[in-house]
Amino acid sequence: MSIRMAMPSLWRVKLMWGVALTVWISLPYHLLQHYPLLPAWTMTPTVFDDAIPFAQWMAWPYLSLFVMLPIAPFFIQEPRDVRRFAIDFALIGLVSHVAFLVLPTQIERPSVDASDPLYQFVLSTDGPRNACPSLHASMTVYSALWCGFLIRHHRYAWLTWIGVTLWTLAIFYATIATRQHVLVDLLAGAVLALLVFFRPERIHPDAMGAGLRERPVDAP
Repeated sequence: MSIRMAMPSLWRVKLMWGVALTVWISLPYHLLQHYPLLPAWTMTPTVFDDAIPFAQWMAWPYLSLFVMLPIAPFFIQEPRDVRRFAIDFALIGLVSHVAFLVLPTQIERPSVDASDPLYQFVLSTDGPRNACPSLHASMTVYSALWCGFLIRHHRYAWLTWIGVTLWTLAIFYATIATRQHVLVDLLAGAVLALLVFFRPERIHPDAMGAGLRERPVDAP
């Protein structure tokens, strides 16, 4: 299938899933932030976390996740892949919210005056709770895996993998630099995304679509 044909089909279904997943992820997340049922355990920074300096401006790459998130859904072409993406994304949210509910954790933030506008936005919309597993990390890794999956048949797939990997690492670094999470949170979130993406019934060749392919060269 041609990359030229990779414009989003099923856009109504994608939009419906997008709205549903936004509510599914955001509503429980913020409810548990503001109405906790149990006291939260504060995550302990590692030596790796302490080695990364705090930087308010890193809120910019931190929030770039929300640029990455719609890329894979935009290019998905098969109805079954739309369902797979959405259901697995919802599963990540479910597991995370259960963890936040029964094993609540929080991050200790630095006491500083927020001067960067995006860092101010982060502080105003996201509290210190719901630390582990990092939902931010889960969504980043899951989105990156889908981007790589969709482009896997293209001649320059390796360039996409390099770019997405560097982007993912930048988001991870920024997440620690803004003191939104510690390394343990990120690793837990990444493992959750990997387990969901590579579920055995999901990676069977007949279980998913073909992804994006280069346009075949017409015979003379």
